Amino acid sequence: MKVSTGDVIYALRKGRGLTQEQLSVQMNVSTVAVSKWENEISMPDISMLCNLADYFEVTVDELLGRKTKQLEEVCGYKEEELYSYTIAEDLITLCNIAREKGLLAIEEQIEKLKSKEPFLQFACTFALNLCQTSFGTPERIRLLLLHYAASERFIKKETVRKRPDYEMIAEVIPEIFSGENVECLKELIASFLGKDLRNRLLQEGFLKGKDKMLKEEILQQIKEKDAYCEETDLFLELEKEEDVTIQLLLRQLNNTEVTSVLIGSNGAVGKRIFENLSQRLAYFIYEDMKLFQGTKEELLINERHVLEVYHALKRKNKVLLENE
Repeated sequence: MKVSTGDVIYALRKGRGLTQEQLSVQMNVSTVAVSKWENEISMPDISMLCNLADYFEVTVDELLGRKTKQLEEVCGYKEEELYSYTIAEDLITLCNIAREKGLLAIEEQIEKLKSKEPFLQFACTFALNLCQTSFGTPERIRLLLLHYAASERFIKKETVRKRPDYEMIAEVIPEIFSGENVECLKELIASFLGKDLRNRLLQEGFLKGKDKMLKEEILQQIKEKDAYCEETDLFLELEKEEDVTIQLLLRQLNNTEVTSVLIGSNGAVGKRIFENLSQRLAYFIYEDMKLFQGTKEELLINERHVLEVYHALKRKNKVLLENE
């Protein structure tokens, strides 16, 4: 199935929850111009393609449907938010270690933290060292870490959403070293994440005994799964679909719809979907599958809507091909 630039712009816009009017304001063009791009009546010029690529954080090649990379934003999940969540998990791990084994045991854990966040590693070492001096009060540690968080000392272009993450670290590390109650610390950590990720972080048992699976392990689990039942195995076409088309489809779906497709479909379809997700997205969506408690009827309702979206994409591109 051929993918057009109009399809890509449409999917990116829908993925951000924007109307054509809202995108037109961001691009300083008319709503009519956005509509023409999406319906292949006209194409953005070179400078506008660059503006669109920068705005949606994709490459111009991706906008043109020529190249894809693994999705880092889909179903309401964004890579930068999931990165913050991973740091939050690390902080809770440190809380538990401090409570169960004492503060010195934190030093052994620094290199094992899942986020590999340099500022978190620095904050742990900094707090440990300062606690051995007369300056090591929790308030002073917090103040100094906030100073570092506000500086450019640790900022790197290839990392995401750094300063809010740094502020979370600077607020939580001193509380860990002061011996604050773990449940209170969980609430403090969760307050930096927003409602949805907060609920997930605090969900009973979610963090207990869980190590993040590697994407290869998830793919192995997925490809061995059976369809929920014969009635729900509706997406056999996706097994041979191009990556860019699968990504366009995923960008237009919400979390429940993607989860329903994955649960309802056979392993080959699931594998094709997961191959197009980044490591963090793959892990979170795999967890969503395990947490799903819907019925077969709910699966079918969601799947049928996804089929409508997919077939609409195919019809639109069929017309474009016939007019070439």
